[in-house]
Amino acid sequence: MTPSEFEIPENLRKALAGEMEGMSFSAATWGLRFPFVPDLADLSKEAKLVGVDREQPTLGLLRRGRRLVAIKALRTTSEIVEELAQLPELRMAFLAEPERAGNLTQLARCPRLEHLTLYHGLGLTSLDILAKLESLRSLTLIHCPRLDLSTLPHLPALREFVMHG
Repeated sequence: MTPSEFEIPENLRKALAGEMEGMSFSAATWGLRFPFVPDLADLSKEAKLVGVDREQPTLGLLRRGRRLVAIKALRTTSEIVEELAQLPELRMAFLAEPERAGNLTQLARCPRLEHLTLYHGLGLTSLDILAKLESLRSLTLIHCPRLDLSTLPHLPALREFVMHG
């Protein structure tokens, strides 16, 4: 893997800066490729973008990526959510199977988190856990069939809400 794989691609850079005139954040970043590393021990400290595709015994190494801006977790666990709270630059998170994490309240410790996608949340029933995400600008929910939308808290910065499935 080359270091450039872990850099922010142009379309994400523009979307984070709000420079995608006429496009929503989700449309501007649809199909964004995340570089996955088999072992987080190999994650560069300069990485800004990464994918985590399985539970890893070296998960604690994720916090080495203190410059991470965007992450995609294909199996969200409590440990992953705890690690996200240690990433001061995190602005975008794509979390698959979020109910596996048990409680997503640790996301409140991500002060710069602006864009959140919850994917395949089959057991997810409430969004009240998002109440403290005051910087959240976009929320995308994909295949969360049991979710009670009346639990969506007031999110003052929210500008985009997308729901699929």
